[in-house]
Amino acid sequence: METQATPVSPADLKAVFDLFRPDRLRCGKHGAFTSIPREVEAVCSPGANLAALSYRETFLNVLLTMGEPPFLAPWIHDGYPDKKLFEVAATFPMPMPDYTETQPRSFDLPGFIRQLEQTDAA
Repeated sequence: METQATPVSPADLKAVFDLFRPDRLRCGKHGAFTSIPREVEAVCSPGANLAALSYRETFLNVLLTMGEPPFLAPWIHDGYPDKKLFEVAATFPMPMPDYTETQPRSFDLPGFIRQLEQTDAA
């Protein structure tokens, strides 16, 4: 089993985020919804890894809703993530769950924030 989510195109990640956003807003912070793979495929570039995109978009949504105010607030403008956030979320190492392990894999949140800050400085 892969230990890290496959990197994806930032443009595809943004497209999937935009596709899911109305449903997420309608369902609320803890709501759930379903999507049809062909709808996701239709907004992405040809050959995009739909599973990796869905995983990264869900992970990004979790990060965006953590804390009050969200700790990613510097990269959110008028309630919407900026380009840098999509760029980092598309490629930053994200752990894939392995339910056979006794210890969950951890996400390097400080490293994620550092990469966002380095992107700001660039």
